[in-house]
Order: sequence, then structure tokens, then C-alpha cells
Amino acid sequence: NPERLGGHDTMYQGGQLLIDPENPTCLIARTTRPFISPSESFELEGQVMPTCFLEGLVSFHGRYYMYYGTADSKVAIASAPQE
Repeated sequence: NPERLGGHDTMYQGGQLLIDPENPTCLIARTTRPFISPSESFELEGQVMPTCFLEGLVSFHGRYYMYYGTADSKVAIASAPQE
């Protein structure tokens, strides 16, 4: 919806894929829908809008921390418990 995205038709979102650890060129599966999409004002407004650009994933004390760029203006962190 370009109205929701401040008039923009393109959005940067994050998806997931599973690769074979023995052959990283072999794709096993991928998600059909993004698991992270811009929705907050700092993700929708900036130099490149709207953007959630994934940077890295860290495992720390039983949680995952995902660092991501927002509208090419800030860096944010999303976290989730490890299961």
C-alpha cells in the first residue's frame, strides 16, 4: 500500500532461508513472506524509505538479537527468545 509507505512503491523487508551446511550453494527452503517489515516511523522515514535492512544475528544468554538498518538512518535491534 503506497499510502501506508509514504507514497513509496518499494519496501525493503527481511525473509529467511535455509541452506545446506555441507553445501552453502544449495538452498533447502525459504519463507514465502517476510518476517520483518517496516512499520515504525523510524523505519518508514529517512534517507532510503521504507527499509528494514538486516545486518547480523547474535545469540546471547538464551536470546537472539538481530541488528537491522532502518530507512538508512538508524540501526535497531529486535530480539526473541531461543527455543
